Amino acid sequence: MRFGGPGAWWALVCCLVVARPAVAATFTVFDALSQDQIEEITSVYVDGELVGSFHLTLERPSDAFKVTVSNAPLHDYVMCGETIYRGADGSRESRPVNDSGALTDPDGRVYTAYTQGYVSFFLVDTTPGREPVPPQIHLGPRCPKAVSEVPVPGSNG
Repeated sequence: MRFGGPGAWWALVCCLVVARPAVAATFTVFDALSQDQIEEITSVYVDGELVGSFHLTLERPSDAFKVTVSNAPLHDYVMCGETIYRGADGSRESRPVNDSGALTDPDGRVYTAYTQGYVSFFLVDTTPGREPVPPQIHLGPRCPKAVSEVPVPGSNG
């Protein structure tokens, strides 16, 4: 059998392109204020890089952004910032957001930011139509900067 001609080269190029694994994974991060939250400023880092920030208020209670990362099977994330909420007596209280975890197989997934009593903050896989990957949460603060230094969306600092 003879290998040659223009059709053979085209077939070889197509096979190489199809056989190549994806070089990037894209996913969405979503956040919304809880019922007693007044404001939240949170930046999200993936593998040490700032990938997006939220500044949620009563006027803008939810937001989302897309993230593109390498197509590795596991990515570490850190959420840094501050949340302001109504205390039991109606007063304004604030807590730092300084928690982290890992995302497994993130390509095409939707992650929603959750809190557990304003003590811990983490991302949960809420992708419609796909089996959720259980959250991996790391213990202890991990923010690369002091919470007061976290960039605020729309600011120059």
